[in-house]
Amino acid sequence: MQSSTAGGISEIEKVSQVIHEVSDIVSSIAAAIEEQATVTQDIARNIGQASIGVRDANLRVSESSQANQDIAREIVGVDHAARRVAEGSEHVRTSAGELSRVAERLQTAVGRFQLSAVNPGSPRSVSADGSFRVNPEVLQKAVVAHSAWKARLRNAIASGKLDIPVATIKVDNQCQFGKWLYGTELSAHEKQTEQYRTVKELHAQFHEAASKVAQFATTGQKQAAEQAMDLSSDFSRVSSALMNALAKCGAALSSAAVMAR
Repeated sequence: MQSSTAGGISEIEKVSQVIHEVSDIVSSIAAAIEEQATVTQDIARNIGQASIGVRDANLRVSESSQANQDIAREIVGVDHAARRVAEGSEHVRTSAGELSRVAERLQTAVGRFQLSAVNPGSPRSVSADGSFRVNPEVLQKAVVAHSAWKARLRNAIASGKLDIPVATIKVDNQCQFGKWLYGTELSAHEKQTEQYRTVKELHAQFHEAASKVAQFATTGQKQAAEQAMDLSSDFSRVSSALMNALAKCGAALSSAAVMAR
């Protein structure tokens, strides 16, 4: 490395020496030219051409400056994109953790609910805390289906398309769980319980929030759609609350099943 550096310095010194020699020659020629009045006009023309060259050089510098500005803007854009990716990754990790916790609670709760296997004559739904009868199959499907909406909406934001009309997403009685909530399996008394009203209200809010995201996603408002799904959004808040409420139903379901045995 030192040998290479020394060699480079030596070459630079040689080039510098040649430049000085050329400079001396040019100075001599200039002195001779100054003695000749007839050549003065040629010098003036050369100066004019040099001026044009300077203007061209300035133009290139200006273009280079513009290019640098463009590069700077691109760097800023990359930085913003990197931040969005980081935010998206954090959202995915949070959602995955949330879903994992809910799944564990439901697996424990519903896994212990084996009345059908122990007693084939047992009803498919049992009372949660003696008031709100919960169908375990409906409960499991509800958790899976509503958790999947996060991925569906993310895909809609990326593609700008969704296979379900926004108007259908907005109503809370068209999905299977909504039909069960509004159906006849539950009695009028059960539909007046606090647990039922809480689940029903959160479910309605979930569909309302999901429809807003879908509306933005399918009308080209990508940034608004992403904001409507970020960690502080109504969608994230309601989604988490609904999953927790369903998990509580599963826990109550398990307790009722154990007592029934």
